[in-house]
Order: sequence, then structure tokens, then C-alpha cells
Amino acid sequence: MDWSGYDRIGKLGLQFANLASGSTVSYEISDIYFTTDTSGNSGSGGKQDDPTTDINTDIEYNFAKLLQESLYLYDANMCGTDVTEKTGLSWRQNCHTEDQYASYNGQTVDVSGGYHDAGDHAKFALPQAYTASVLGMSYYQFKDAFTELGQTEHIQRILDHFAEYLEKCAVLDANGNVIAYCYQVGNGNTDHDYWVRFNCPEFTTLCPITGQPDYGTIYISYMPAERMVESKSLKLYLVSFRNHGDFHEDVVNVIMRDLIAIMAPKYIEVQGKFLPRGGISIDPYANYGIPGTKYEALAWERLSQHDRVPERVDNR
Repeated sequence: MDWSGYDRIGKLGLQFANLASGSTVSYEISDIYFTTDTSGNSGSGGKQDDPTTDINTDIEYNFAKLLQESLYLYDANMCGTDVTEKTGLSWRQNCHTEDQYASYNGQTVDVSGGYHDAGDHAKFALPQAYTASVLGMSYYQFKDAFTELGQTEHIQRILDHFAEYLEKCAVLDANGNVIAYCYQVGNGNTDHDYWVRFNCPEFTTLCPITGQPDYGTIYISYMPAERMVESKSLKLYLVSFRNHGDFHEDVVNVIMRDLIAIMAPKYIEVQGKFLPRGGISIDPYANYGIPGTKYEALAWERLSQHDRVPERVDNR
């Protein structure tokens, strides 16, 4: 249509037909204005001087800069003993140097290098392999763009660092065959504490005086350091009390001391809620925090505040 002689159309009707199904959809548009304004203020199909279609000219649409600076994410998360030599960020230093070696069946494996998992205190092989693949494919498909922006050396350095680490994680035998793979280095939770709680409602033991069975619930809460207890192992351990005679107060202390010995947690507390025996129910509580740390203070605070509001026991 030749609308060159018009500056406004009062109404325009459009109809779209689906030839396969025979259905149609109709649209009606009112008050279409034409303008020669090239400032962007007229918008798309909007009325002249309509501010709702203005383009925000304060935003810088610079995709070249976006590509260049997005690569610094990998410089920021780079790990190893040569970070200061490779990274594009002057403030980054070497890291994960304390756990650069792992052991597998007596064989020492160099697992230095690689990248943090989004700034966390751990390195995971699978996410790194996926990320390296996506980056490598982008460089393979759009190599000219990287070259034009002067990012060839930068992207190659990042990809090489990925590849070197993933190769190191493969554990080889004497014949060069892969026998194991290191999929994680470090503890991703070292930068924050967290609780683990076990509820054990089927706990049984024997009265040390009468030999009769006692029933109760054991609650175990702790903040792990480097080691944790596996739930099935804990279940089998608690089952061993079934034929063991001990007082309720001693039971919770024995459990706590045993768990401290195998886990060395930052903090732990064990509480028992036993069913009444002879008309009396007993709820012993014990806790522990690493001496000389904030966890020792936490232990005293929780112990001193424990049972300030006694629980009703008419449900037992």
C-alpha cells in the first residue's frame, strides 16, 4: 500500500488465517501516526511524543565490552599455585594451595588448578567440564569475534587452565589406564556453618538395674567440620544399645563422646526424651563446643538456657 500521502490512519483491520485448520484471528488497530522523527521518541506504532515508547538513551549497549568483562568471572574464580601469573585481575592471589595434593590407594595426585564453584570453597569437576565445553564451543564458533576484540589470548588462557585441571584429576595406573577420577576438591561449606539434626524415635536400651527395656527418642544436632556421620552407620550404632544396660543420663553422654571421637564437630548436642519408667520420665541433655572457640561459648549459652521453659510431658 502507498500511504506516503498520509500522516495518520484512523483505523486498520488485520486478519490472519490458518489454512490448515480454517480458523482466523482478527485485530483492529486505531490511530496510527506516521512521522519522520528519527530521534527514537515516536516509538513503534506509538503516537508521536508518546513517552511510553521512548528509548532509554542513558544505557550503554556495548556487547563487545560485555564479552570482554564477562571473561573476568573466570579470572576471579581461578585456583592453583600459578594464579598470580595467569589471572587477568591484579588482586587475585594463589589459592587452594593447602589441598593441591590428593591421595588414592597410596598414590599422590596433583589436583592443583581449576576454578572455584561460583566463588565457593570447592572445585567440582563436572560443572567445570560443562563450563569449559560451552566456552570452547563459543570460541570455536565465534573465533573471529574474540580475535577482533583482542580476547584470543584471554579465552585460550582460561580454556587451557580448565583443560590442565581436568587432565590432572584423572588417576592413572602403571599402564596409563584411568582407574579413578577426582570429582571434588575442598569443602564447599567452609565459609559458613550449618546444622545437621538426627531424630531417632525408636531408640531402645536396657535398665542397668532391672534389665527391662527402656524406650525413648534421641535427638542429635551438630555443626560439622571436616567429617560427618552417615545415617545408616548411625542407625546401626544406636541399635547396639538395644542389649546394653545403661542409665539414661549416661547414654546421651556416651553417644556424644563417641560422635566427637569420629567426627570432631565444631559443636554437638545430644538430648534424650525417654518414656516414663516407674512414673518418671527423664530428659538428659549434653553438649560440646571446640575449646577456645566461639563454639565453646555457644555450648555454654545453649546449656545455660536449656529447659528454661520445661516441656509438658502429658503426651508421654
